[in-house]
Amino acid sequence: MKNKYFDFLILATSAISIFIVSVDMAIVSSTIPFLSKQLNITPNQASTVLLSYYLALSSSIIFLGKLSDVIGTIRIFKYGCWFFVLGALFSGFSPNLTMLIIFRFIQGIGGAILLPIHGAMISKFLPSKHSGKFFGIITFFAGAAWALGFILGGIIGGSLTWPWIFWANVPCGILALYLIKLLNKKALKNKITNVLIKNKQLDLFAGFINFLALLSITYLFNQFYNISFKHIIFLMILISILIYIFIKRINNQSHPLVNPKIFKNYYIMVPIIVAFLLNIVYDGFNFINPFYLNSIKQLKPNQMGLILAILPISSMVIGPVAGIYCDRLGAYISCLFASFLIVLAMLLLYFCNQTSSIFYIMSILIIFGIAISVFFTANIKLIMQHANSGDEGVISSLKASTSYFGGVIGFSSFAQIISFLPINNPTNLDNLIFSFKKSCLLGIIIALLIFIMCFFQKEN
Repeated sequence: MKNKYFDFLILATSAISIFIVSVDMAIVSSTIPFLSKQLNITPNQASTVLLSYYLALSSSIIFLGKLSDVIGTIRIFKYGCWFFVLGALFSGFSPNLTMLIIFRFIQGIGGAILLPIHGAMISKFLPSKHSGKFFGIITFFAGAAWALGFILGGIIGGSLTWPWIFWANVPCGILALYLIKLLNKKALKNKITNVLIKNKQLDLFAGFINFLALLSITYLFNQFYNISFKHIIFLMILISILIYIFIKRINNQSHPLVNPKIFKNYYIMVPIIVAFLLNIVYDGFNFINPFYLNSIKQLKPNQMGLILAILPISSMVIGPVAGIYCDRLGAYISCLFASFLIVLAMLLLYFCNQTSSIFYIMSILIIFGIAISVFFTANIKLIMQHANSGDEGVISSLKASTSYFGGVIGFSSFAQIISFLPINNPTNLDNLIFSFKKSCLLGIIIALLIFIMCFFQKEN
């Protein structure tokens, strides 16, 4: 029979899975300029280190989520840790950029296993009536990871060499391996099986088609403004063909990679779409806010770093509280409240100008941090409530995948709006503010759409 020690190990491994992936993303994304200088490469070449990781993560995440349902979440967690730790370790030892890109791709495979697994582990092994509290704790660790990652990125960029960008997270990966070893022993001792016999079959062909489709979609979104129109058309045709083949395949298999009924399940797909839209706003916000602080407020980098850390710290502090109230009030009410705060934050951001006080800006970041913490806690609970037994891994991965694509679209869309200044003088303050407000308007429109769609969700 399960006990509190087993529950603690489930929660601890779930927390560290999101923690090590988030720390890695924060460190690497904040040290790209430093990496390019150390390796004597262009910033564009350095960005391929990020791109290779994201390509691996996004293209394999659904297949690996299904694999976790087939071989068991506890078992696949161990494999994910090994891919992640070895990828990070050998990235630091890479003799050239090509090998660094390859090892980052390997690390991205590990990230694809670790990033969504907390949703499946908590849904499968922990009491559902307290799942909001558990997801709130996960949100705490995600916020702490991003804050720590930005701090570590600054330390590495200021006083260490480039391999530490990747080695800094290895100790956390080793800790994760130790925790999963303890968890596996406890599961075996208590005869807790996490292998689902009825889902033993795995459609490798559909997995390959899914991999190619998601790889192409991710590349298209990331490189949309850097490739020719011919390449864009080619990729869009290729993606359409691959999606068509994938849909035909899953509809004709007795054990499909993704159960087609999931896409027809209104109560799963609505919160997934809401999460997709939320990530468009969130990543767009994370782009235009530094733009505002640097170009309009003209703050120094160290001042910007302290202010930007307010959002993840707010999310970290509120996470456990949001989880408790999510269980008490319900995930539906929590999502509505969070979406209202997101609309409020974007409205307040719209009225920012050169004379806005630091306290006004900080209040926006705190509101947004609270909103994100409450939303992510409630959203994953809403989704996993409607997951059938045996589909937890693939549904959690589907949610993580669509959220990631929302972030990619948000970043590229808001960046494109900022780049189109009304006059050829980009240093003109009026032009900067005009572009900033245009991007804020897009954020407000999407935030209002999120708020409306939250009414159509349903709690189980």
